[in-house]
Order: sequence, then C-alpha cells, then structure tokens
Amino acid sequence: MLKQPSQDLRYVSNGEKSSGLNAAWMDLRMRSVDHVPTSGPELVMPFLGAANIASVYAQDQLLLALPLERRALFDQSHDSPVTNCGACHADRLNGQAAVSFLLTKRARPLLLRAIPTQSQFLAMFETAAAHVAVLQTWQRASLDRSGSFADWWDGSFDTKRRKELKRLRNRLSEQGDLETLSVGKAADATPFIDAFLNLEAAGWKGERGTALAKDPQRADATRKALNALHEAGKLRFWSMTLNGQTIASLFAFIDGKKASLGKIAYDESLGKYSPGVLLIIDATEDFFRNGTITEVDSSAIPGHPMIDRMWRDRIAMADVLVAPANVSTLRFKAIVVAEKLRRTCRAALKAIYYRLSGKSRS
Repeated sequence: MLKQPSQDLRYVSNGEKSSGLNAAWMDLRMRSVDHVPTSGPELVMPFLGAANIASVYAQDQLLLALPLERRALFDQSHDSPVTNCGACHADRLNGQAAVSFLLTKRARPLLLRAIPTQSQFLAMFETAAAHVAVLQTWQRASLDRSGSFADWWDGSFDTKRRKELKRLRNRLSEQGDLETLSVGKAADATPFIDAFLNLEAAGWKGERGTALAKDPQRADATRKALNALHEAGKLRFWSMTLNGQTIASLFAFIDGKKASLGKIAYDESLGKYSPGVLLIIDATEDFFRNGTITEVDSSAIPGHPMIDRMWRDRIAMADVLVAPANVSTLRFKAIVVAEKLRRTCRAALKAIYYRLSGKSRS
C-alpha cells in the first residue's frame, strides 16, 4: 500500500507516450477506483493526436492517467471517436492524493466530459478542486444485467412489439442464411473491424462525411485500437450476416464487470427489417449469458430513438468543470457563463439545422 506525501509524487504533463506508460497504465487499470471500459492505453493512444496525458506517479507506480485536450478557456478530458465518456483510471488507494497533486500543478480549469455522476473518479476531483460547476446533466440508457434475458425481453417490449420483432427476424431469415457471429478469443478481429468500417461508410454517416473510414488516420487508429483491445480480452464484437455478407455490426469495450457499447452500423437497404435492433437484442442476450458483466453503458446520446426504448435502465451523466485554487473565483464564474452560453447557442443552431435538413440527430 502506497501512502506517499505530496513531495514524493511526480507530475508528468507531456504524456510520456511510450511503451513504459502503456505497461504502467495497464497495471493501474487493475488497481483503479472505477471500472472504466472507455479508458486505457489500447483505446486512448491510437486516437491521442495533439492531446496530452497528464499523469501522476509515486516513484515508478502510475496513480493517475488523464488524457487532455486544450481548449480556449480550459482543458478537457479527451474522448476518442469511438467512445463517449471522459472518466479515467485512478488508483483506488492513492487516487485522491494524486488528483489533489495534479490540480496543484495546473493553472487552467479542467472540464470532465460525459462522466458518470456516481463515479469515484469524479468524486475525487470534486473533493480536491477549489471550484466546481456542473455545466450539464442527462440520463443515458444502460443495461442492468440482473435477472435473466427472458425477464428483460418481457419487461422491455409489450406483446405486440415482441411479435413484431420475431416477425422481422423471420422475414430477414427468408432472404437467405442469417447468422449472428461474435469474435472468439483466438480469432482474428480484423475481418470484423473492416466489415464494420465498410458498412458504416456505406450508410448515412458516409454521406455526411462522419464515418470513421472517411478519414484514413481515424480508420487506422480504429483498427489498431480494436485489435489491441481484442488481444487484451477487452473487446466484444458482434456481426449479423446474411448469406455471408455483414448487414449489421456492433462492438463493446470491457473493463472488469462493466461494459460500454462502441458503435453500431447496419445495411440501410435492409432497414425495413431493423437489423441493427435485432443485433442489439442478440448482443443483449450475450451479455446475460456472460455472468461477469453487471452493467452496460449504451454510450448513446440522450433520448436516443432506438436504445432508449430497448434498455430502460439509466446512468446519470454530467459535464463538470473544476479548477484549482490558483484560478480566481471571478475568472472561474466567467468561464462557466461563457461555456453555458456557447452550449445554448450551439444547441439552438443544431436544432435549426436538423429541422431544416430533416436529418436525424443519431
């Protein structure tokens, strides 16, 4: 057990982007105060780009690893294109000291983005910071894996909807050989990853230019990250195929007893059969078969039209701005006001865009 005084702690702000950090981070994940499926070197490093990793060590033991991106008024926790959570790993025994020490080394406010309000990671920052402001809160769909799949199936859909979903699967099966596949531990994940990237690029995200495959660097980072996570045993991948062709694809990240969905893609020419919905059902059944997973975060936007109706449990989320004592109260309040105003204006412009374009937010 480490109980190091602050003078024995070491702060590193350049990230030490090396194999040494990777190994230390993997060890920290085993000692973390929270299970955080969307953090870890395999997933963070390939997407890091211009972001840095703020880390705190006691001797050679990593106690805190926090990827950060610089913004005009503050720094914010880094989020890759395949995740939607800003929580990170902190040592369960010495994390509070590490967080307090990190804040003494920083001169700018820090935005913790999309973080579960009940996480111990957030509680450490709220305890250590001189200033704390909650900028936004929302509820995110999740799956509580208590009970059985049958209980979930009956509780999530009424009789009419259950019959309709069975009918859709039967109609899709009539088109040919329908299978749902998952990646085994010894299997090569690359074909699944490439099929996902191609499927996503063929749909509306490809037309909008937001599909991962539209950016070669992001596509390569996705392949590297997902393959590394698969090798570490921290990735689940499901593909629905029709006559050997992938028509829906979904993956999830695993850390201990928690999981977080990544992205989903489906063949829009088969949209009338709802292959994405059917694959979510198959993945849900798979989670219930795996007794180690207790909670799955959907990683979805608030009010998502599909997953909110399927997964009825919720995780309370928040964007929280914190700052050390060397940031004045007046400066902190001004930044809070400016950021809230920016968000209000951005939301209004988005609403106008979606109303005029008729496009979906999801």
